[in-house]
Amino acid sequence: MIKYQRLEPVIFVHIPKTAGTSVQKIFATWFGKGLIRHYADGITGELPPVFDLRHSESATQAVCLYGHFNQLRGFGIPGRYDFVTQYLTIVRDPIEQTISEYFYIRRVGRNWKDQSRVPTGSLEDHIASAKPNFLNHFPDVITKDNYRDVIEEKFIAVGTTEQLEATINLFAKRLGFKPVEIPRENVTLRDQEISDAHRTAFIERNKLEYLVYEYCKQRLQDELQAAHISEYSRL
Repeated sequence: MIKYQRLEPVIFVHIPKTAGTSVQKIFATWFGKGLIRHYADGITGELPPVFDLRHSESATQAVCLYGHFNQLRGFGIPGRYDFVTQYLTIVRDPIEQTISEYFYIRRVGRNWKDQSRVPTGSLEDHIASAKPNFLNHFPDVITKDNYRDVIEEKFIAVGTTEQLEATINLFAKRLGFKPVEIPRENVTLRDQEISDAHRTAFIERNKLEYLVYEYCKQRLQDELQAAHISEYSRL
């Protein structure tokens, strides 16, 4: 993975339902005025603008563009931020991310302009056909042939929701900040479960997502060990 260049902009790829809302609070503490939020407006359907990241208010101000970058909805990184060379992200078991997103959108999406994104059926019906909202946020179109190169050549570090505290410790070390306590934000409650058969079928259908997820998990372990950070560390 690459070394952080403080005077160059960095993008944090907030994959939905990976604790990114909580982590954003930490990045706001770290980057201050240099944190720029990049989110579409679900109610109006308005997409985020393209921000000029190369001209911050101060030549010494570290800049982080933080948010969603959904290629399928027209505001992905390719074609908009091709000049950015360094990234961070947190990933999650794709089926857990998809389940959490299902409950979240059902809870908050009733006033969204695009109602086609709001699931109406049961969780198992949704899981039977859902495609994880995951890789389309990455800085390139991800394939089984390029995912390792994209992660190794463009990312300062990758973390996982399942090891969030160790992830934040690693990010702090890579970026040159002090670790801070993780707030609990935007926690989604669940009132349905899925069968083992639905879970197995989902994993079989989404092999690329699981290749990327498992690779990120392994690289996180490698980086924690190299940085002498316990995978069970507490902040």
